[in-house]
Amino acid sequence: MPTNAPLAATNLYKHYALQGKQINVLCGASFTTSPGESVAIIGRSGSGKSTLMHLLGGLDKPDAGKVFINGQDLYKLSERKRTLLRAAQIGFVFQAYHLLPEMTIAENVILPAMALGKRSRKEMMVRAEMLLERVGLSNRLNHKPQELSGGEQQRAAIARALMNEPPLILADEPTGNLDTVTGDHVMDLLFELTRERNTVLVMVTHNPETAARCSRTLTLNDGLLV
Repeated sequence: MPTNAPLAATNLYKHYALQGKQINVLCGASFTTSPGESVAIIGRSGSGKSTLMHLLGGLDKPDAGKVFINGQDLYKLSERKRTLLRAAQIGFVFQAYHLLPEMTIAENVILPAMALGKRSRKEMMVRAEMLLERVGLSNRLNHKPQELSGGEQQRAAIARALMNEPPLILADEPTGNLDTVTGDHVMDLLFELTRERNTVLVMVTHNPETAARCSRTLTLNDGLLV
């Protein structure tokens, strides 16, 4: 498996202890991506899709196996370097929007850039305003998350994910909390924005129509991707 791919996972294993029993969630899951590719990951509820996404994004450690982001072995990095790599090279879009309620929408969007510390606040806000205009929220810059609809909050989360122009977007059920029409609009936007920059999109979805729009679909079954 080429380790210089935008994202490559090799033989990922993960288990949890539950009521004295070992629950094997991932049992050697492997896959690799190509630049500009969109990959849908499907599977029954409880099959480990979110666990897999957390491992791919460096949010949790596998019991065994490796994840490579553009050739870098994610779990050989120190915690600090892994945090910086996440901020620079991975954009996250979750089912729950994870916007900080005490901050404005614009302030939420600049958070990934603040983590890198390479731009002035003025530069960050200029980019945030551009992104929010791109996702149709130019009139919501100074609103708090609770003042926005679910669809608007998810669009803001997409803008935040794109703040540092990452080569990889990980989206975990990004429309799970939205009605069908709003969810379709959000997916249209996500596909459009990732295509524009030839970004790799890896997405967990339960929607077969959304999965069909991706370059390919992988099914997580018995801890393996097929």
